[in-house]
Amino acid sequence: MNKKIDKILVSIIVPIYNVEKYLRKCLESIRTQTHLCLEVIMINDGSPDESILICNKYAKLDSRFILVNKENGGLASARNKGLEYCNGEYIACVDSDDWIEPDMIEKMLINMLTYDTDMSVCSFYVEESNKTRLHDPIKKIEILTKEESLKYMILPKKFYGFSWNKMYKRSLLDNQKYNENILKGEDSPFSCEYILKCDKIVYDTTPLYHYRQDTISISRSKFKNAKMTVLDSYMYIIELLRVNNFPDDLVLLQEVQYANQLLSLIVNIYRTDPKIYLKQRKKIKKEMFTYYRKYFISNEIGLLHKVLYLFFMVIS
Repeated sequence: MNKKIDKILVSIIVPIYNVEKYLRKCLESIRTQTHLCLEVIMINDGSPDESILICNKYAKLDSRFILVNKENGGLASARNKGLEYCNGEYIACVDSDDWIEPDMIEKMLINMLTYDTDMSVCSFYVEESNKTRLHDPIKKIEILTKEESLKYMILPKKFYGFSWNKMYKRSLLDNQKYNENILKGEDSPFSCEYILKCDKIVYDTTPLYHYRQDTISISRSKFKNAKMTVLDSYMYIIELLRVNNFPDDLVLLQEVQYANQLLSLIVNIYRTDPKIYLKQRKKIKKEMFTYYRKYFISNEIGLLHKVLYLFFMVIS
């Protein structure tokens, strides 16, 4: 295991767009990692602010930091560009408005080598405007099969499909790319595809990542059509599970999550852009009826979602 761990190169992809307020904290948390053998691929995704000046500073300060400039294309496009530049045996992602614990890379790498797994997953802190919340408070390390991992990715309160709390083997990525047509939730299909190639995965509930979630701006932000592409992410995973003959209960679990996500988006549209809601209400009602009539009696759908469903079916 000590395959001279300190000599193992880990590539970290950091997509950057309009984050000058948070970028220094993010890059500094990477620069001061206890695992020193790193290359940090900073992808400037056509950022209009002064993020590029901060990137240039880090590229001059530390030769491990590499700046790549590209036209704006979104998060999936930026990560794909980052993958082209990775030379490391292992690959991790950090979003540029977040930050990581000093030993995150070292711990995830040690777990991967100790348990001889194909992917390493950690837990995280959710950083809200005025408080820090621990995502998974039960301390444990689990070795999971691919089916168990997919279930953990789908289930709320487990490790989700995020790319930023995972470490991948470059040898298994096999020219795998993020779907650039999915502008929201693009990392879940990517993680799902990768898990299908794995024999086993290690999940350590030690929180090593700080996920910044500005609850005020999220709740008040106008609905954008890009948010609807998260439904494509859910549907893609449903089809992937079916094609690969996973058990019906796992497919059902993802379909229920799709139904819940659909309703959450509808609530978002109704609250922030009523005109869009009125314009799309027939289509919305049809989609809701298709999915919720199938799962309405399921225990996987909470009471609040059922009440909201009935409310929107009545007013549509």
